[in-house]
Amino acid sequence: MYKINTLTTLISLSFATSMSFTVLAEDFESLESRIDKLEKATTVKLGGRLHLDFAAYDGAYNPGNGTGTDIYVRRGRVYFASSHGDFSYKVILDYDDGETVLHGATVTYKGFGKDKKLNAGKLKEDISLQGMTSSKWVTSIERAMIPDTFQVGFNYGVQYSHAMQNGLRYSVSLTKDQELADGNEADGSLQLATTGRLTYSNTDNNEVLHLGLSASHRNWGSNDFSIRQTGEVRKDQNRLANFSSQVGAQQIDASSAMLLVGEFGYQVGRVHLSAEYGQIDVSANQGPDETFEGGYAQLGYFLSDNSRKYSKGSAKWDKPTNLNNQWEIFARLSTFDMTTDTSGTKAEVITIGANHYINESVRMSYNYVFGDVSGPSQVALTGSEDDGQAFVARLQYVF
Repeated sequence: MYKINTLTTLISLSFATSMSFTVLAEDFESLESRIDKLEKATTVKLGGRLHLDFAAYDGAYNPGNGTGTDIYVRRGRVYFASSHGDFSYKVILDYDDGETVLHGATVTYKGFGKDKKLNAGKLKEDISLQGMTSSKWVTSIERAMIPDTFQVGFNYGVQYSHAMQNGLRYSVSLTKDQELADGNEADGSLQLATTGRLTYSNTDNNEVLHLGLSASHRNWGSNDFSIRQTGEVRKDQNRLANFSSQVGAQQIDASSAMLLVGEFGYQVGRVHLSAEYGQIDVSANQGPDETFEGGYAQLGYFLSDNSRKYSKGSAKWDKPTNLNNQWEIFARLSTFDMTTDTSGTKAEVITIGANHYINESVRMSYNYVFGDVSGPSQVALTGSEDDGQAFVARLQYVF
């Protein structure tokens, strides 16, 4: 474990860095001005984000190796977007392990009527309240384990959504599953996912209430099922919720899986609360079917008169209403049980943190993470270390 003086030093240095980036924000604003001039000269909107992270971690997060540290680019992302009548498009490029990859590419048609959208291309499946909230504006540096696993990312397919005036919203999609599966079976046929999400929101009287249910059926035919989920610290060796060959788990030859997520969100004044429960039922071609589950509860608070925006059209949290020198604090309890009777691990994670929104473009975030791992495969995964802690800091630049 960290010695108290070491952790205190790291935190103090990070908060000092936040003050330094207040000065650098003026340079970022100058860059934004040049981008605005470029946009006015063209019909294409350009935007993006950079997440530069520092992490220090020990125990189960770095078993047998003492305290580890690293600085890394968590995300480097650029998008291009444009609208032409009822049609719009968006292309997202991502920096990933030294390569630029196509993260998303969608064409949207809005000619069916107000708040009705048809998307086609490489699109983000509509699952989970926190999963749908942009990484720019999610409260913590990393999402909780359940939304991070169940929000399967961008897949090729089609999606239709309708946000109604009475607060109800629904979406349905059919996609090629390249996140939890390979996308194609051995005979070349597609592995398809059918996903739906139904939500209700009420934003009257300066309050926000969100209730939702996401469901996704993944039809695989035959797929070696395994999950290795980080303990909310983004390092390859940190897969604390683990059902895979890494921990000696016999992979399931899965014919299909059903993902279910129950969603709750509430905000009044400076206080916002989110909680979700997720379950994945895996159907096996041979042997027993298995069920894995988890959830989280999170409480956030702004130190000055501020609140988070809520997007009724997408049923998700958005950025704070005021981004100029604002502080936000939060705490979260998260769990993910990936165990069977004979293998797998269960992770429980507590995260406390603070966000400093310096201006519209620059944000500094600080998270202290404590993780506990148990289950039949705990020793195979982390040896004598059954818990660990980490301090993670992030510089975010958005343009």
